Amino acid sequence: MRPGHVATLVVLALSLVNGMGYLARRKPRAPPVSPAVATVQDVTPPDARGPLPAAPPAAVVAAPTVPPPAPEKQDANGLLLVTTTPRGILVEVDGEGRDLTPARLHLPPGRHQVVLKEGARVLVDEPVEILRGSAAVVVHTLDVLPPVPSEEPVVAVQAQP
Repeated sequence: MRPGHVATLVVLALSLVNGMGYLARRKPRAPPVSPAVATVQDVTPPDARGPLPAAPPAAVVAAPTVPPPAPEKQDANGLLLVTTTPRGILVEVDGEGRDLTPARLHLPPGRHQVVLKEGARVLVDEPVEILRGSAAVVVHTLDVLPPVPSEEPVVAVQAQP
């Protein structure tokens, strides 16, 4: 070993020894606190920190009021119930087309002429007495003609490209 190197080793050794003495004499430093570490206030139960701030008052919304149902009064009219097989037959009362079967019609009391029609063909024509506050029922099984095929020729048209 060369003399210069020996001197360097001695200086390094003395530095280490002095440094060790320094490390042994110094007070230990507290480790740095990271932001993720909880503080005492964060882990204190809520009741120990005092009362929580009051929540804002909830908005009070009044529920819409629904009027109670009106007491049932006796209807000044009567009811006409018309049922046919097949369904979908036109019901005329006193010459006026009112509904297709099955029909539920409110009519004034008295005698009414009820006509059941399929197209222009009259299937039933009968008088019915309607009483105030009661129902009259008309039930019929009808012979309905099948639809007549059209006599117009069907023309096929070919599209031109």
